[in-house]
Amino acid sequence: MGNEQCGWNHEIENMENPQYTIYNTQEKIKGDFYTWHTDAGPFHNSDGNHRKLSMTIQLSDQDDYEGGHFQWLEPNQQFDVMTGTNPQVNMQDAIRTLSFSSRAIGSVCIFPSFVYHQVTPVIQGQRKSLVCWFVGKPYV
Repeated sequence: MGNEQCGWNHEIENMENPQYTIYNTQEKIKGDFYTWHTDAGPFHNSDGNHRKLSMTIQLSDQDDYEGGHFQWLEPNQQFDVMTGTNPQVNMQDAIRTLSFSSRAIGSVCIFPSFVYHQVTPVIQGQRKSLVCWFVGKPYV
């Protein structure tokens, strides 16, 4: 699993029920999307566990829709260049987008649940995915 391959070594106790998600084109300006968020908040599940890893599995062919890009933030390089005289951060430079080749049916993306991520609006067609969360005891 990605947990070991990436060297994260999160202690995983269980998996929450998966979520089947459909993003459609709407007759409004924007199609379905999720704006910036994390999957792990300050609260624990009723069993005391906390979301540690998130996984999304692509269920649509990449030619079935336009838009609907999975993006995440990697602000470390931005923070590294901050100085006392230049405290500005350009978050646009911190946005990473899952590559086009990773949008094929069956592609899997695993990431720490505390990472900020989003799905951009679907502007044509329908995007389907399965999202899963792996949980474990709180970090501290």
